[in-house]
Amino acid sequence: MLYPSMDKLMESVDSRYSLVIAVAKHARQISEEAEKNHNVLDEKPVKLSINDIADKKVKIIMHKPDEEWEEEKSEPDDAVTDEAAPAEEPEGEDAAGDADESGEE
Repeated sequence: MLYPSMDKLMESVDSRYSLVIAVAKHARQISEEAEKNHNVLDEKPVKLSINDIADKKVKIIMHKPDEEWEEEKSEPDDAVTDEAAPAEEPEGEDAAGDADESGEE
């Protein structure tokens, strides 16, 4: 059997995806702190992170989108899209091109 068990780890989160993100973020914090303090880790940061989460030494904060955020994210009817409007040609461009073709030097 693996320690810690997935059941124990899943007590802190609502999905495996959330667990993976939490473990990765905490492992990065452990690694950066060890590097900053010039410490050599006996175990890999991911294993230390998993153990901290299983032992509830780390509090995982879950952010769930609320209804206001979902409404704000939707695009209004008059929103600007990524499509580019056709560019208008400048009026003087045709006149300049015709002068070169007339043969005047």
